[in-house]
Amino acid sequence: MTYLFILEIPAGLKVEAWFGLAKFQPRISVGEAGGRSLGGGWLQYIVDLNEMSGKYLRGPIKTGW
Repeated sequence: MTYLFILEIPAGLKVEAWFGLAKFQPRISVGEAGGRSLGGGWLQYIVDLNEMSGKYLRGPIKTGW
């Protein structure tokens, strides 16, 4: 994990989100992982951000891992 995002939602506000295991990614063509394959099994989060909830998102924060 190279970057971290933090989503802090105030009490009373709801954000729709899903999570599950990512499948094997045969080839990534862009970004830092360009040209590499990524194994499956990683936990993947999908968050429905809109104009209101996007205000509470911080990042990307470089982790150094």
